[in-house]
Amino acid sequence: MVGATVKTLFTSLVLIFALGLGGASASASAIFGDSGNDRCGVGSMLWKGNSVSSQICEESTNALSMDAFSITTGTSGCSNSGIVNNVSEQQLHFASVNLEEIVSDMAKGQGEVLAGFSYSLGCSSYVRAHFGEVSQKSFQEIVPQQHVSPIDLIQRTKAKIGTDPVLSANCRGV
Repeated sequence: MVGATVKTLFTSLVLIFALGLGGASASASAIFGDSGNDRCGVGSMLWKGNSVSSQICEESTNALSMDAFSITTGTSGCSNSGIVNNVSEQQLHFASVNLEEIVSDMAKGQGEVLAGFSYSLGCSSYVRAHFGEVSQKSFQEIVPQQHVSPIDLIQRTKAKIGTDPVLSANCRGV
């Protein structure tokens, strides 16, 4: 009887832990999209399917099995080439959280959030005003439609930085 109680308690703790990690997984899938063929790690090898429960179990297993090692070494079906082509997690997080404000500040050519965005892209504070000017002048190229994804915003902004001699010399996150 004691063994059954311990087993029930352990199962409950595992479920609570898995649901706790499931919240982190849900926010990641909101940024990176639904899981599909791009899944990797030990969890993706053990848990098949696209149901919420299989994704929670996959993410929980990956969290417990050093998923970063799989990505870094390119094992367990993972690739270290990067899903978003040279966009760091910090840049993606900042752009995702502040997307509307960044776009608004770009249209004006200045603003506190635009300054933070330039910082996340590795631009020195000395070129902040120039970054704003270039963003405003290139606004239609960077934000060609009303809705732009954080990744597209970052990649288009980096492309503009690369074509500007002042920014390309003073922004190291490109």
